[in-house]
Amino acid sequence: MPSSTRTSWCCHLVRATDDEWFKICRMGHERGMMKVVADDLIPRDRMGHLITSGAGAVRKEKLVDGQRVRMR
Repeated sequence: MPSSTRTSWCCHLVRATDDEWFKICRMGHERGMMKVVADDLIPRDRMGHLITSGAGAVRKEKLVDGQRVRMR
């Protein structure tokens, strides 16, 4: 583990309300994409912080009728 870590530019942006985030997590769990785990099973860095990744943190786009459409 490195003694210090860098964060990405977007790590502190909030793109969903608490209600929307709950729906995202529930659907991800129902589809087998996410599961609930105890905090003691998640690796920690040298400072004791949980090492996690944010679900839905990357903007999603797809082509619709030849045009890029931002997904929500």
